Amino acid sequence: MAVAETSALRPIAELLVENSRRQGGKTAFADDRRTVSWAELERRTGRLAVGLDVSRTARVAFCLDNSVELIEGLLATVRAGAVGAPLSARATDAELAQLLADCDPAALVTDRRNLPRLVRLTAGRPVRLLVTGDGPSPDGATGWEALVTESSSAPPDDLGLDEPAWLLYTSGTSGVSRAAVSSQRSALWSSAACYLPRLGLSAGDRILWPLPLSHTYAHSLCVLGTTMAGASARITEAPEPAALVRPGSPPTGSVKAVSCRSTRRKAWPSSTRRCGFRNRCWCRYRWTCGPPPRTRRPYSPTCCRAALPPPSRRPPKVRDRRPVPGRNGWPPYRRPNDGPC
Repeated sequence: MAVAETSALRPIAELLVENSRRQGGKTAFADDRRTVSWAELERRTGRLAVGLDVSRTARVAFCLDNSVELIEGLLATVRAGAVGAPLSARATDAELAQLLADCDPAALVTDRRNLPRLVRLTAGRPVRLLVTGDGPSPDGATGWEALVTESSSAPPDDLGLDEPAWLLYTSGTSGVSRAAVSSQRSALWSSAACYLPRLGLSAGDRILWPLPLSHTYAHSLCVLGTTMAGASARITEAPEPAALVRPGSPPTGSVKAVSCRSTRRKAWPSSTRRCGFRNRCWCRYRWTCGPPPRTRRPYSPTCCRAALPPPSRRPPKVRDRRPVPGRNGWPPYRRPNDGPC
């Protein structure tokens, strides 16, 4: 993509409004519990942006499992002018305490399963607790749906493309988790330069996403890639994501981008075909009526790296031809004749 095309990147609010206008009734995101259309997503994120009631550039942390509420929150914080910080719900108490101390959020959104330990970890901190799920709100917390029903004014929608929008933490595999500040421009660049032109991600595609949404890769492809393309995403935490597809009844449309970084081979659908990236990647699925012939699975990179060459193989051993006395055909070493004594 040319550098001049960076001006085509638009804020999240404009993308949501356009998707709502062009395909308002189409499913935007769905999880194991609920579904939201593009029109509902635009309306709900606008009301949540007002209901969050946080100052500009304030941090809003999310400790949620894969759910539509997490995606709504990450988009709503941008419309509110705040900074969204997704935290892994699989982290230990010590790791969460460290992350909360680092980002110092003004509001913390969680579910009922993680609420007890987060109440304990945020004791003594001026943090507003928001809880998702059905039923009455627990003591000391505000219901997520209450923000949608109580707010009716227009959201600010004034966050610039180069202002801080999200605070993404690394997985911490090399040590302590580190935070990376991301703006709308830098986060949407992957979709504009890779996912849409390279993977062919478009409004007619559906994405099956079993990976944690708190990871930066999920934030880039599943959340922002789907929003920029106007596609549909089915997020899940099922251990066998392929079971979501009914055998014998291919879904309408095509599943163009399915992440395969953490899915096991036996969990993949039985009917797959190689994508167009030089027949090296199985990430792009094209549903057929029967299984393919039994072949050895080729090199399979992540979807966003499908255009990269496979890793270099170990070079063959080459015989050492250096002049070593007594080896490689060279005569043995002899003491030079210093002449008569």
